[in-house]
Amino acid sequence: YSFCTLLSQPIYTNMLKVVLVSLLTLCQSLKVGYIEFRAGEDASTPHQTIINNTKYVVDICGEAAEKGVDLIVFPEYGITGFRNNWEGYSVVINNYLLHHIPCDVESSAEVLQLASCAAIKFSLYILVNLAEKVDGKLYNTDVVFSPFGELLVRYRKMNLWGEPDFSTPPCNTGTFSITTQNERSLKVGVMTCADLVFGYPQSALIDDDVDFVVLPAAWSNVMPQMQVLAYAQGWSLATNKLIIVCNHNYEMDMTGSGAFQYGKVLSWEYSPGKGNILKTIDISPTRTDAIKSHFSPPATLQHPLSLPSKEEGWVQTALDQTSQRTLSGRICVNGICCKAEAEVKDEIEGTIPYYLMALDGFDTGGGSPKKWRSIVCGVAFCNDGNCKDYFRPNGSSVGIVSLFLQAAGPSLNDASQIVPEVTLTAPFTPDSQISPPAYNFTSGSPSSITFTGSNDLLTSAFVYGRGFNQDTLPYSCSP
Repeated sequence: YSFCTLLSQPIYTNMLKVVLVSLLTLCQSLKVGYIEFRAGEDASTPHQTIINNTKYVVDICGEAAEKGVDLIVFPEYGITGFRNNWEGYSVVINNYLLHHIPCDVESSAEVLQLASCAAIKFSLYILVNLAEKVDGKLYNTDVVFSPFGELLVRYRKMNLWGEPDFSTPPCNTGTFSITTQNERSLKVGVMTCADLVFGYPQSALIDDDVDFVVLPAAWSNVMPQMQVLAYAQGWSLATNKLIIVCNHNYEMDMTGSGAFQYGKVLSWEYSPGKGNILKTIDISPTRTDAIKSHFSPPATLQHPLSLPSKEEGWVQTALDQTSQRTLSGRICVNGICCKAEAEVKDEIEGTIPYYLMALDGFDTGGGSPKKWRSIVCGVAFCNDGNCKDYFRPNGSSVGIVSLFLQAAGPSLNDASQIVPEVTLTAPFTPDSQISPPAYNFTSGSPSSITFTGSNDLLTSAFVYGRGFNQDTLPYSCSP
């Protein structure tokens, strides 16, 4: 028996129970690594570019192995970078390679060989993201290799976002099993970036009872209502899951990675224009009661949907000053009413540009589809009144340090999933720095976020409801 297997025997668990429970927790845990980076400079040919980036991945795997990492996740577009012309940057992943070892197959693509051989050399599970070519189509594809070099997963991203050269694949999901030291098997689900915002494949993974989810991403930090750190943290709370996000680091517009377990922040990284820092975290997926039953929306809307005349349905109003240190506001649109009460760090001098925002209709962006059913209440720092279009961290010395935000109304009954989101900025920091805080969340109708006692300043907070059954999608997949 291994040490961890012996610890699980009854004769041992009855002795020194408190100590052994702690040791067993260690035996059941995994060490996961993730690293934000920007794909390297272009080489003389597209092929050499993706090989150079893959070799960098291999080097990071060696560093991860030295730190005892079991699973390492790399970002979306980490091998290819972003392209206007994809000729030469894609690979073919033949079906016969699935559940085989590309390291041993000379005919397999060199990128697959390098990653497979690295998994063997460093005894790691490795997830990388590739551009896959299939019958003239391009797919955004995640591949996972086992410590034996086996190609365990080939998952093709279902929900594209500003990726006109890529095709939506047939319905597919990605799962694999990973074993802890005491031989406990954990089921891992794989999604990519915008998949987190839509009903499929996340509904299928949750129905499949995965223990945790890994999400390579190239998620911009432009939209206030969809910050990757905040959304991933809230999603983990709303779905009762553990999630590890690894974002691409691109100039000042793309960063934000971390590990979140049922809303708790285990690890995070937010470093615009920097990256290249390997982060590791010990995770031990357990189960708690879910906040709400998800993925069972009504077949039809429970009340008529009448979009406001304002473009895209968003309405907003500045929070009113109610005392020297408090702000408040209320706004309603269609079937949703939003209420906010806030406390400010110091006495208010002049105007503090926080706005209360509401949406009962369809949010929009660069995805496919271009709009999606949303029921939202939010508070955002917004110094020019144009709150939705650009995210502005509050790097000043004065701001909200406590907030109660409530969303109420019949439209919340249309929500398949309600995700809380909160971001903070430390006072006097560069306006590019944000962090995910602890907060309390109540889901249902009404739903509310309570955030108190921070030394940092609120940048944004949203109760973001999603009506999956109202989305018009380029595919039809059932869980």
